Amino acid sequence: MGLSFQAFCALLVAPYYHSAYRIRGFGGLPRKRGATLVISNHQHDLDTNAAAIRIILQSPWNQTMYSASSRRVFEPGFMGIRVPWLERWLGTFNAAGLFAALGMLPIENELFARSVSSIAWYVRTKHGDLPLDDVFRADVVQQFGKDAQSQTLTWLFRRAAFAQARKTRVGMNAVNQPYRGEILAETRRTMQADLARIEQTLRSGVTFYLTPEGRYTTDGRIGRFRLALRRLAPLARVYLIAMSYDVFVGRRLSVLFRILPPADPDDLKTSLQAERPFTTSQLLAAWLTRQTGTFSGGDARAAVRQELKRLPARAFVDPELRRAPERLVNSALRSLVRLNILRYENATYAVAAVRRHPQFPQVKDMLAYQAAFFEESVHAARALEQRLPGITAKPAR
Repeated sequence: MGLSFQAFCALLVAPYYHSAYRIRGFGGLPRKRGATLVISNHQHDLDTNAAAIRIILQSPWNQTMYSASSRRVFEPGFMGIRVPWLERWLGTFNAAGLFAALGMLPIENELFARSVSSIAWYVRTKHGDLPLDDVFRADVVQQFGKDAQSQTLTWLFRRAAFAQARKTRVGMNAVNQPYRGEILAETRRTMQADLARIEQTLRSGVTFYLTPEGRYTTDGRIGRFRLALRRLAPLARVYLIAMSYDVFVGRRLSVLFRILPPADPDDLKTSLQAERPFTTSQLLAAWLTRQTGTFSGGDARAAVRQELKRLPARAFVDPELRRAPERLVNSALRSLVRLNILRYENATYAVAAVRRHPQFPQVKDMLAYQAAFFEESVHAARALEQRLPGITAKPAR
């Protein structure tokens, strides 16, 4: 049967992911299948890795699952930014060949803003090593210090400036003409060409993974689905990866996901929202965001038990939460104190003003995030129950 490069890599990295994170998946794709589009909500880097490893290892190992990735992934330095402890060695390394071998297809998803390094890489490739102030507006160049004013584009790819160039995002109005107009026109052409390539790949009968939001949610709610989904969904059978994080239980980041067909194929967004597992973190956060004073551990445990009773009939609840709600709430309370989201004094708790989580740096308030996630899932589940009477969540397996 053979072993694809992708399956080999999945076998190689799976032990790391399952030791570094707590990963639980329920359901799967049919082993024998034709063109299949798998879509997932998008919250964290772990989304894609956790779900992809499960799908790849449950499928024939001689097949490749394809996915869409931002064109920024295929530019120099992506690996160094995403794996900071390797940045010193990876530097401006371009891993485009590796990503292509893993079934990743580029898609242009940044039309109006981009990192300075991305713009510099494009212009240098097309026009050579131009002076920085020919390409960028003066205030952008000044952000890189006095020496930058006499430098060329290549200078941005040296160690002293590259990290800043990768992290500094600017709008296209920060690029001088004629390069601004050229980049905008090329971006539009590339976007259409990328979608056409993905469509052709899907028509060939493969499995294709897509996060239709295109970027992480920062408030817990699923974002607008992009054009790619509308073009790809009619070409294949659609499956969902409904993803939740139990961010407050345990020290390892905990992710749960379900792989299943949509309850309503004509409303993929609501179907995806409704199928996400309900976790201790969600139920507890929904209650904590309504608290104004102090409370006891007993109050929190009682509140989560009440929230469980009020869930829609089709709700898929973390099986461990069903079995031992008090134990999981106690674990979450300890983590919330450790994260300084809760203050504990005289046997009572109080919600702190700063509510960040280190694994989600883009989220300003993790309690509000989890509460919004919870409310959106409840609303979607009830909407499906009204629209499709008699449907209930499938049991965990």
